[in-house]
Amino acid sequence: MKLENNCEVVISGVGGLFPGCKNMEELQQRLLNNDNLMGSRWKEDERDVTNVIGAIPHFDKFDGSYFGIHYEQCAFMDPMQRLVLESTYEALIDAGVNPVDLKGKRIGVYAGSALGENDNLFYESVVSGFGISGHARTMMTNRVSYWLNLKGPSAAYDSNWLGGVEILETAYEVVRTGQCQAAIVNNIVCFLTANGYGRSDGIVVLYIQRACDAKRSYATILGVKSHFNGKRDGSFREVNEDDMSNFIQKFYNDCKVDPRDVEFVECYGCAELNALDRVYCKNRDRPLLVGSVKSNAGHAEASAVLISLAKVLIAMESGTIPANINYELSNPKIDSLLKGRIELVLNQKAKKLDNLPRLINISTRTEEGIQAVLTSLKAEGELESEYVSLIHSIFKKSIPGHLYRAYAVLDGSEEIKNDFEYYPGNKRQVWFVYSGMGSQWCKMATGLMVLPIFAEAIHKCHRLLEPKGIDLLTI
Repeated sequence: MKLENNCEVVISGVGGLFPGCKNMEELQQRLLNNDNLMGSRWKEDERDVTNVIGAIPHFDKFDGSYFGIHYEQCAFMDPMQRLVLESTYEALIDAGVNPVDLKGKRIGVYAGSALGENDNLFYESVVSGFGISGHARTMMTNRVSYWLNLKGPSAAYDSNWLGGVEILETAYEVVRTGQCQAAIVNNIVCFLTANGYGRSDGIVVLYIQRACDAKRSYATILGVKSHFNGKRDGSFREVNEDDMSNFIQKFYNDCKVDPRDVEFVECYGCAELNALDRVYCKNRDRPLLVGSVKSNAGHAEASAVLISLAKVLIAMESGTIPANINYELSNPKIDSLLKGRIELVLNQKAKKLDNLPRLINISTRTEEGIQAVLTSLKAEGELESEYVSLIHSIFKKSIPGHLYRAYAVLDGSEEIKNDFEYYPGNKRQVWFVYSGMGSQWCKMATGLMVLPIFAEAIHKCHRLLEPKGIDLLTI
């Protein structure tokens, strides 16, 4: 049965690791600081090792027990599989979704990845039989579907560098047409060898759903289209300006959007500016703003599109378009840049916060997790009431594997009042004790259920407690 089709589709959650950044918050901070996110991973004195790469942090860490994965399987897993699981959790929490609430729902999982560089080492290993399951591309999505007990499609793609658009297009359509209640979309690439040009790691996971079901929204998706130029004269990778401009114009016609209303275009960097000039700059009364996150973070290949999308979401959330860096001279062959029809973004503004006290309740897997959340809350400064409400909606129901409970009171001062305790996950029993009536025995109140007033009270309490997982009628 299809869902209602009159509801917009939105991006409600984002998770990921980015070059030099362990989450979206760090990416926003560093982009708005005009930071260069490129760094190093290997010892510089090793032979044939590049000293510059867009390296993600913590790619070698994984809490396998939380996701129910055997320790030996973890040792033979492609880092991309591990990172997808962790970033999916982040995207769900970011959307205000408790993972338990997705159990049994028709939610699609779509992934794109490319260029696994250590697969052969584990495929051919005779030490363990976990190499194939640890490196099969299909497991990039199947592990997510299994962990969350999802009933929707679970498809992994061997992506090209624009694969993020293709999988987002598929996910958008299944949500828009009601085939799925929501979709988890991820693109990932992780380089553990130092061969090739200045490449970057990156993983981005999006949670997309209908606006009427979402607890938050980064942006509304008006349309997603991908296009392959087909056979043509010249290089296989050469951009055809006529073909590209025709495709872009048709896309805006289908979406019923005037290209002149577009303020900013995040570019891929494949010599597309002349084609953009044809579509966006006809009878335009102001310059078209353009930029590319590659100036900060390098080229993440299979993840490049969704990292660019992450930058755009940051711009929409903060009200500031991050500036391009490392820019010196305009290409003399790009007339639109020289004459000002297209303008590269080089400046930005800061955002303001409100001034309201907040109470936060949270749970995590470890004591260190609690402290990390409290540190993050303090760094946030004054929090919006909607953000606090989002956190409460997540943690009002227990998340399996979260072994600590905590609270924090934020009163606007430097000090955060907080406490936390270990939580084993056991459900406490409820006993009825009739003091003064002599010895008690099992089901001693059963006989009282024949009394209407007693039975009515018990049934009323049962209805109130049943959503909390307590069944008074069989206790």
